[in-house]
Amino acid sequence: MAEKGNPEHSNRFRAWFIGLFAFAVVAIVGLGALYLQFAASRDAMTGVIREEMERVAHNASQRIPGDKLAKLQAHPDARSSTYLELNAKLAEFLSAHPDIRYVYTVAKTDSGFQFVLDPTEPGDSDGDGVDDKSYLGDPVEQVSPGLLAASQTGSTASDTETSTDAWGTWLSAYAPIKDSEGNTIGFVGVDLPADSVIARQEPLLAQLKSTAIVVVVIAMLFGFGIASSIRKQQSDQLAEIFARLKPRAIEIGLICATLVAFLLASFAYLSLTQANQTSRASAKRLAILNSAERASEAIIRNEFGFDFGTAIEDLQTSGDETLGKKISALRTMMDSDPELAKKEARVTLNLISDEKGKQTNLWNEATSKAGGAIGMICVSLIVGFALAVTSIVALRFASTQSQKIKAVEKSTANVSENYRTLVESMPIGVVNFKDGRIAFSNNDWTSRLLSTYSSIGAGPPTAIELEIQRVITGLTNAEARRQPWSTIVQANHDGMNREIDVRATPIFDTNGAYLHLLTFFVDVTDLRETARNLEFKNRELEDKGELLQQALEQLEGNFESIVRALVRAVEAKDPYTAGHSERVMQYALWCAEELDLGPYERRILEMGCLVHDIGKIGIPDSVLTKPGHLTDEEFALIRKHPEYGAAIVRNVELFRECLPIILWHHERLDGTGYPDKLKDDEIPFLVRIASIADVFDAMTSTRSYRVGMPLEKVMRIIEEDTQKGHFDPEVYEAFKRVVARHGVIEQNDFESPFVDAA
Repeated sequence: MAEKGNPEHSNRFRAWFIGLFAFAVVAIVGLGALYLQFAASRDAMTGVIREEMERVAHNASQRIPGDKLAKLQAHPDARSSTYLELNAKLAEFLSAHPDIRYVYTVAKTDSGFQFVLDPTEPGDSDGDGVDDKSYLGDPVEQVSPGLLAASQTGSTASDTETSTDAWGTWLSAYAPIKDSEGNTIGFVGVDLPADSVIARQEPLLAQLKSTAIVVVVIAMLFGFGIASSIRKQQSDQLAEIFARLKPRAIEIGLICATLVAFLLASFAYLSLTQANQTSRASAKRLAILNSAERASEAIIRNEFGFDFGTAIEDLQTSGDETLGKKISALRTMMDSDPELAKKEARVTLNLISDEKGKQTNLWNEATSKAGGAIGMICVSLIVGFALAVTSIVALRFASTQSQKIKAVEKSTANVSENYRTLVESMPIGVVNFKDGRIAFSNNDWTSRLLSTYSSIGAGPPTAIELEIQRVITGLTNAEARRQPWSTIVQANHDGMNREIDVRATPIFDTNGAYLHLLTFFVDVTDLRETARNLEFKNRELEDKGELLQQALEQLEGNFESIVRALVRAVEAKDPYTAGHSERVMQYALWCAEELDLGPYERRILEMGCLVHDIGKIGIPDSVLTKPGHLTDEEFALIRKHPEYGAAIVRNVELFRECLPIILWHHERLDGTGYPDKLKDDEIPFLVRIASIADVFDAMTSTRSYRVGMPLEKVMRIIEEDTQKGHFDPEVYEAFKRVVARHGVIEQNDFESPFVDAA
């Protein structure tokens, strides 16, 4: 019950109902008008097709000599030379007109109509279960309206719409066949498939669909716009626009626009009618010219058997007596002077050809105008009905605005009073500053604070008076610049020192004219005190954080010292390897920098390289410092040091991320390394860097069993191993650049009994 009585719900429902109604009106009217225009255009196109079919039927009738057809009908024989000759003429005609499916002749009998000629091949080529051919003497079981009309009038006629028989659905036309005495002895029928008619109408249907979609979209937008406008009737801007306009002016303007739209539709309809008339006249004229053209060609070819009488009669019946007399004169001339007749016939034929070109252009122009007129009619009707509905809605809306404006004016006083009460009771100070003076202040404490301004100059200014003077000066400057301004004022409020935040903003009307400086006074003492306490706490936290960071750095330094001491303890077992781990670390870090690795990866690389040989602490000194070649058992023991090292640091959290470097720094990309024979991507990228740094320092350093190799030889060996697939090519290229830049790190001095290696 509450929802039903909700005014907002009712207004919304009414708005959308009116919008739906507007959509329905525009859609129904627009689609109805569109369909009427489509029907008119379709009928006009069907008329053009019928005229073309009648012309085709007439042309076919000219190919059949009436006397021979009468002889065949008197003595029907499908094997006679007359039947075969006439059938061949129809077959030749059918092949010249691929759009026509069937051409045949029928004769009227006491019991109806029967077939005479049909050049169609026997059999069921289209698979409809019916023999395609009609045989001599077969009855015409379904007589079309066009055949009946032709038999009744003795002239060419066609079906007004498609009809269906045993062979399918067709649009048929019929033309009489006359003998030499002008008697009708039969009819030529031509059948155009309904699919061809539909295909000719497809552009109109496509235009209908696309235009219908546009009409529906326009109707939807129109209905939505009407509903939205009604829902937003309370909008001040919309109410002001309609309040300024005269309802009568709106009414006259919309009515005039509607009339103009309908007048445009009327003119477009007249244009369509004229275009259709022109198109029909041109088509009829073309049929006459085609008949005269065939007669002229027969004269040129000396075809005395041509039915000139029928052609001359058709020309005279159609109203072209001049052309009829011309053909008649040429026929007479054929008997007396054939050559002169041929010469005159060629001249006549050229004139006919020129006239046909003109009539064809007229037909094309008329067809184009008809299409444009249809589009104009649709658009004009849609716009006209849309304007009509808009007139109704707009006038209704405008008529209610004056009442609503009066109601708004009546409530404005109450709203103003409520607004003033609200402003007066606000916990912050609100001040209007205009023309260098205070125009309004809302509460007691703001008034008392600003009242100090009036007493300035009575004596030496106090601190509060200086603060107020600074505020007034700031407001005056802000008003002059038309820019916001803010400051903090130290004031005494209720016997306590307070901090007041003053913020001023210029206010402009809708036209951009300056009104006043709206200023707010907010007591921010508690807020600023809280901010100061928070700042103090933050500084205290920062100090403790700094102490913690120092402690961590000290702890990390101690840890690194322990690590380095542990490494030195391992290397103390073999004085030849002293400094090896630190040199490997330095090479690896240079390479990491060249490869643009981040601080995190560098730190792991640094610690991992430092302790990578820590597992050697588990190898006997006799094996580590043996000056000669190692036995297989001793070498196998040496190869255990990565596993020993991993076992030592595995449970130490600080070394967990360095574990791959310790365990796999002797692995090779081709799987020939140890201890796990890893291959390719199984070896981490940091391990690849440590591996090449370890090999480089081992070969350039002097050991108990040999002296260090020259740099060039070492780089050549490493390059060959890289090509063999031991090392990462990317790491090698970076390492080569590092060595070229920094050189070999000098080994600690000691006395060596060995000579330099070759």
